[in-house]
Amino acid sequence: LCTVRRNLSLHRQSPCGASTELGTLRGMISEDDHWPNDVTVDLAVAGKDWFIADYFGQQLLRWREGTGADVVEVAGGNPGNVPGLRLGQLAWPRGIAADS
Repeated sequence: LCTVRRNLSLHRQSPCGASTELGTLRGMISEDDHWPNDVTVDLAVAGKDWFIADYFGQQLLRWREGTGADVVEVAGGNPGNVPGLRLGQLAWPRGIAADS
């Protein structure tokens, strides 16, 4: 079981119930106007790659165990009604899946 906790720490829980903190998303996702009540992220994990859809930050991140985070390059997408989005950003990304 993999989770993003309220303090933006990333945890992997083993089948026996022990939880290990692997890293954090602090400083990487949009938390300016929304923290701590309305930070909205969706998570998908494939092996050691954690993919995070940052709803308010208009971005997708990949966090790799042992390495850290980087912004996922997005080839396409719909800017919707969000002025000022940079190339590679997505308007209000939600729901994410990963296949290894």
